[in-house]
Amino acid sequence: MQYLYVAEKENYEKLASWRVLYALPGSAPFPVRLVDEIFQRCCALIWKDRDIKLYDPCIWSWYMMTVLWFLHYEKISALVWSDINDTILMVAKKNLWLLTGAWLQSRINEIQHMIEQFGKDSHRDALLDAQKLLSGITQQQHTIPISTFVSSISDITKEVSDEAFDIILFDAPYGMLTQWSEPIDLESICLSLWKKLTTNGVLVMVTDKKSAKIKQNSIYAKVSFLNHGKRRITFLKK
Repeated sequence: MQYLYVAEKENYEKLASWRVLYALPGSAPFPVRLVDEIFQRCCALIWKDRDIKLYDPCIWSWYMMTVLWFLHYEKISALVWSDINDTILMVAKKNLWLLTGAWLQSRINEIQHMIEQFGKDSHRDALLDAQKLLSGITQQQHTIPISTFVSSISDITKEVSDEAFDIILFDAPYGMLTQWSEPIDLESICLSLWKKLTTNGVLVMVTDKKSAKIKQNSIYAKVSFLNHGKRRITFLKK
């Protein structure tokens, strides 16, 4: 795929999973550069770069929301995410807490203890990265309303608040490292999530290339696709 907004490869090491941010064993990694590009394409589609409300209904992809906040905090006013798995939500919350100075300092203390205990260079590198992230948070002096709850993806319209979202970013399980906990129809999911979008909002669904394509119909103003490795990224504009 061609990168339009992140044309130059940047150093995203400080945002790598298992470094400063927490990860769940067996969780699927998601390239930071790719999620940065997806978000910026969404901003262009919704004609908006401030006060953006984001929702992730399948937060085993916790990584994306946390990374986006560190990269584009000045554009985001709300993060909402959900998942049916309590363990996944707990890891997601730990990363949410890192978005505040107090909890990030706690993570720094944790890494310092690992350095004392194991003396690994990887932990020393992680400490430097955590200190850089803390410096950024201290300078920005920005707070963000965050919501998280337990929900089955098929019940999303019943569980989520009445709030509408500018961008819904949905990274679907591919059946390799992660799987659905119940039978799922992607078209039905799109229709359910569609009701939660603002006017001009965008629904982004990341699937594997083998999944059925979402077809253009009367409710979608625009459907476009990107292919990245084994992933297919579908943009549905309201």
